[in-house]
Amino acid sequence: MLLSLTQQIILVPVFLHYWSVDTLGAWFAIMAAGNLVLVADAGIHAWSLNRFLSFKSSDDCDRQTGSYYGTGLRLYLWLAAAFAVLILLAAQFVHPSTALRFFNQPDFDIAFLAMTVGPRFLALPANLTVALYRARGLYGRVVGIQCWTMVIAQLGQLVGIALTGSLLVVVAAYVAGQIVYAIYIMAFDARRQLPVLRDLPQVKLSWPLGGQPAARARFPSAS
Repeated sequence: MLLSLTQQIILVPVFLHYWSVDTLGAWFAIMAAGNLVLVADAGIHAWSLNRFLSFKSSDDCDRQTGSYYGTGLRLYLWLAAAFAVLILLAAQFVHPSTALRFFNQPDFDIAFLAMTVGPRFLALPANLTVALYRARGLYGRVVGIQCWTMVIAQLGQLVGIALTGSLLVVVAAYVAGQIVYAIYIMAFDARRQLPVLRDLPQVKLSWPLGGQPAARARFPSAS
């Protein structure tokens, strides 16, 4: 909470020292757009958390958890990719700087797309991983990782604005922190902290004639 306040309030006087009011307004608009993209989660985190908790009462908890996580991760990555493509295509027809009236900010379009596509592309699958952390009693660890990446990202913003005064550089510093956080917990830390993810089943998605997607998981044999 303190780091969120630092990002949204305490850094504002620093930004105003280097930026005009118009550039600061552009920064707020970009941040707001990035936060609005979070609605794409559509309850994925809460739903997945409930699923992981329900698996704990079953005899094959790890097997069900691994199957659900492996299938869900692939689906959410595809959904996130489709969402990113839609944003990029929409930006080709309606430039964000034109729609939001920031004509005097030359880097606004690139910064806007970097904020909405960059970290938010990984937000959906990362929420699935965070849900598993919470279900296994490791939520404090993932929050700690997120806090450290926020600290580094904020320091990067300060260095970037002091050296360049560029809106794009500040956005890039913020986005880089979010991307590093998501990739680290999904690709590295989760597999070390959660043994159930070390040998995920090979999941193949099929589309039967009925139109409903089905997931077939192949688990390693007992031998």
